[in-house]
This record gives sequence, C-alpha cells and structure tokens, in this order.
Amino acid sequence: MLTGSAAPSFSFGNALQFDGVNDLATSTTKTITGTYSIHFWVKFKTLNNILFGSSFPYLLFPRTNEWFWQGFDVTEIFAYSAPLNTWLAVTISRNSSNLCTLYINGAEIDTCTRTNNFIFNDIGGYSTFVFDGIIDELYIYDGVEADGNDNAAFWNNGHGIDMKNRAGFETPDRYYSFNEEGAATIATDEGSDSANLTLTNFSTPPSYFVPH
Repeated sequence: MLTGSAAPSFSFGNALQFDGVNDLATSTTKTITGTYSIHFWVKFKTLNNILFGSSFPYLLFPRTNEWFWQGFDVTEIFAYSAPLNTWLAVTISRNSSNLCTLYINGAEIDTCTRTNNFIFNDIGGYSTFVFDGIIDELYIYDGVEADGNDNAAFWNNGHGIDMKNRAGFETPDRYYSFNEEGAATIATDEGSDSANLTLTNFSTPPSYFVPH
C-alpha cells in the first residue's frame, strides 16, 4: 500500500467542478444500514464546506483539521488536514463492527465509530457551507467493506479509473465518472442503481466539467 504519497501522472477524462456558491447535484436517496465503502477523488479549493449531505446529519463535512463523518460531534471525526488545490484519492469504509476508516492516497489516516445509517442523496452542501472544489470517480458500494487490500487496489490499480469493469472488483451500487461535457444537466450513474445526479445552478463557462 502507498503511504500518502502524491498522485502520479494520470488522466480520467473530466471531473465535476462546484463554484462554492450554490451548485448542487442531487439524486434519489441511497440508504445503507450495514457495511459499505465509498471511493472518490477530490480537490478542495477551500475547506469548512459540506461535500455530501445538504441536511443534518451531514454525511461528509471536511473542516480545517478534521472531517465530520455521518454526524456533527466529537465522536464522529476523522483527524485530517487536507491540502488545498491538490487531488486526493479518498476511501471511507465501515466494517461489521461499525468502525469507519478514512484512507487518503492509499494510506490509512484515522478511524471513528458510526452506528447510524449511511445516507447519500446529494453533493454540494447547502447555505453558507457549499462545496468549493472538484470531484471525480465517485463509487459507492453497499455491503462491501474496503479493507487495506481493497483500498490499495483502488489506489494502485488505475487509481479508480473504470474500476467497475476491472477484474476482482464488485459492481458498484453507484458510480459517477463525471465524464459529461458542455452544459449537461445530469451526471450519469453507471452503477447498478442507475440513480443519475441532477445538476442545479451550474453555470461555469465554457463548462463545469473540467479535465482531470
């Protein structure tokens, strides 16, 4: 497993850029009661904004020195200070003991215990906490616990590119490649849920889909 080193040269196609003002991507609700893993690439322009979850309890709220995960108190924190304007490969998983683990660029960063449901239905946050940055290659797996080996595979075997078609990987419940172009109004879910994201308020010219 890599130990948090910088991402090597790669190309994913496009990624989805949020303006930090009012951009919002919404889908039908995905609720997971047991084990799960979520993988994505992200580049933060600013912190202290909500990435996933526009209503309380927020799913992921990256702050300056800590990330709130599935809640908003001191028991629901990953201790991590994310660099700005840098692509990060992120994995978060929960095992059968409700232990959640945060991995960054292939390295285990921190753990916390969460017993409540995983609920995903949007990217972007709300009000004064709107996500300001870029996201790409978002995978959500229901019932698939990502251990260290799985996470290393995500990081090392193509860095998440087209992971849904790679031998040895489960079919994701949701997978957003964000490879749309121009003024597209949806981001297609290529996973088994077929739960497309509806894009609202995006207006960055010439497109809010940017190269990654």
